[in-house]
Amino acid sequence: MSNKTFVITVPHATCVDAPQHRIMHTCDYIASDVATALGQFIQQCGMDKVFYGNINRGETDLNRREGRDTRFRQKVREHLKPGTILVDVHSYPSYSFNYGDYDVALIGDNERIKKTLKSKLERHGYKVGTFTTNSIDDILLEARDRGVTDSVLVEVNEKHVNDVKNISRILSEGLCEVV
Repeated sequence: MSNKTFVITVPHATCVDAPQHRIMHTCDYIASDVATALGQFIQQCGMDKVFYGNINRGETDLNRREGRDTRFRQKVREHLKPGTILVDVHSYPSYSFNYGDYDVALIGDNERIKKTLKSKLERHGYKVGTFTTNSIDDILLEARDRGVTDSVLVEVNEKHVNDVKNISRILSEGLCEVV
């Protein structure tokens, strides 16, 4: 077993049951389930720490710069050290203008991780898009500033992906292969 440490974050885990929040997509409806399963599977190659956002995105987006001073981000920051592998888990509605055609979108600057995960997912029939980190992916940006180079933001399509355990297993196999 590897001695790698995986930090798994789910910044948009807190949902509010109100119609306007469904329209605005203020939480990621399946991200927590994906992260929980991923945390269980990832133990085959390392230790994991999963952090679930405790503030609804409509109040403060924990994956933006304004979320850095929250307790959630402080706890995540305590575990971001060089050599840590960060997996930032999100989900999105199929009508997303950025990723709607994909089952999974992989975002980040580590091409090795994205290439490995994309290959694993496509072998299982998933349609995968890859993108570079942008200025709003603040958890990835802060991790990079703290010397964490092995990171990826995983976006899962809430309509296309029904088996979160399967996709989490595939993601964990790819991550374990890369580290």
